[in-house]
Amino acid sequence: MVALVTRTAAVGLFCVLMAWASPATGQITPPYQQRATTGSLDAAQEATSLDARGLGVVAFQLTGTWSATVTFESTLNTTYVSASVRTSTSQTAVSSATTNGIYVMTVSGYATVRARVSAYTSGTVTVTILGTMAAADALGSNNVAQLGGASINTGSGTIDTGTIRTTIATDDPVNDAAVEVSASIGTTAAAVPASAVQVGGTDGTNLTVPYIDPCQREARTTYVVDIVTATTTEIANQVASEFFWLCSVHLFTAGINNVAIVEDDTNDCASPTAGLNGGVTAAEGYNFIANQGIVVGTGEFYIMRTATANRYLCIITSAAVQLSGTITLVSAP
Repeated sequence: MVALVTRTAAVGLFCVLMAWASPATGQITPPYQQRATTGSLDAAQEATSLDARGLGVVAFQLTGTWSATVTFESTLNTTYVSASVRTSTSQTAVSSATTNGIYVMTVSGYATVRARVSAYTSGTVTVTILGTMAAADALGSNNVAQLGGASINTGSGTIDTGTIRTTIATDDPVNDAAVEVSASIGTTAAAVPASAVQVGGTDGTNLTVPYIDPCQREARTTYVVDIVTATTTEIANQVASEFFWLCSVHLFTAGINNVAIVEDDTNDCASPTAGLNGGVTAAEGYNFIANQGIVVGTGEFYIMRTATANRYLCIITSAAVQLSGTITLVSAP
């Protein structure tokens, strides 16, 4: 009984293998691995169709001598619609052909596909349709140079018909085409674009604009202090509509000395109108003893500012002793 069961199983396996064997090559092919059909079309509306259920990819091969238009179509039931195919030598999507060639399409989800003569002039077109279970990636659908068979253009200027375009809403505050393509956007001292988005903060209740210190946003000037007399020394000329912002002060005196930093609306500060580190006289400024000095500020943030725009900036000293140091400043509205 055991020997009989073994022989029966062997005969059954042999029959299955024979059923899977290709009659042309003798190679074993699993059921539904591929499906094919051929038709000869020589009149309008004639078609060759293939059952696409279970398939992933179908290739149409057109051969012969003919003059006609062959349209590729697909359906889920009995109503056919136009289908997109790609030639074997290009990723360009088409829905019909007028010349011999191989045309490929993905068919996952379709019931039937066909090639139909939608317009006929003469001759006979031979249509061979081969469907396989190959994955859709076999068609090159991951080709990043195209999307849906249309070319993706990453350049600028005029592009060809069929190239994918992106429509940007004209009311988009960030991507307003009239502003965003300007080459000057982002350059130093460029005007703020009308489409700019402002980054803000809060004071706990209301929206506030972030403050950028003048000593950070403007180019700094360094004045070297080297004064040996009791005098008034101009260190910066007036700038129209702008204040002077002091970013750092480093002073050292060799002897007893009073030092004031002042502003005036006249050249050489003949009659100072305000003091930046005290009053308008030397006695109302820094009162140094011999060999004393002061360092204020790092240069990154302002420490003093003129009270009024368009003013001259000066130092007043009270003694004929060496005063040395540096002052960094910027002018800004």
